[in-house]
Amino acid sequence: DPDIITWSHEGTAFQIIQPEELASQILPRYFKHNKVSSFQRQLNYFGFKKWTKTQTNICTFSHPFFLRADKDRMKLIKRKERA
Repeated sequence: DPDIITWSHEGTAFQIIQPEELASQILPRYFKHNKVSSFQRQLNYFGFKKWTKTQTNICTFSHPFFLRADKDRMKLIKRKERA
């Protein structure tokens, strides 16, 4: 649902528009939990960077291989090695 989570205009990141709705509708369906903090931690494990504007509630995440126009590169996203 693009009112909850959507691609950025450039297609180089995705934005969480409504974190409460993400937690109640999207996360349980695809990730078997309803915690936005856990979702964000998983994104961090996979090398996503968080860009948040302080004046809004919108969280933006990007990764060099997560591009709307190049879905084949998404296969290159790997979990970081544990130290």
